Amino acid sequence: MSRFLGWGIRFIHHALFNGTMFTLQYYIVDTLVLLLFATAGFRYYRTKQMASMYYWLYEKNLAFLLEGKIREQRVPVRAAGAKEHRRNDGGHCAGL
Repeated sequence: MSRFLGWGIRFIHHALFNGTMFTLQYYIVDTLVLLLFATAGFRYYRTKQMASMYYWLYEKNLAFLLEGKIREQRVPVRAAGAKEHRRNDGGHCAGL
């Protein structure tokens, strides 16, 4: 897909600015610049989407970066003197 867009940019340069149409060097430069802007735009909007859709997991750090939110893991603490509850039925559910 980017190959065709690169040729399209070369055609626009040729038609508007009287540039050369079939030069490999300029085609490669134009295609790389196109890919750079396309990748930057993709990363910007994907970061924006992820931060808005999954606000409980991510927050926007910079325009292109996401930072994961660290959640505290709460470990239940037994009260002093509390005993562990054990079942007396041998592990079977009565009545089923």
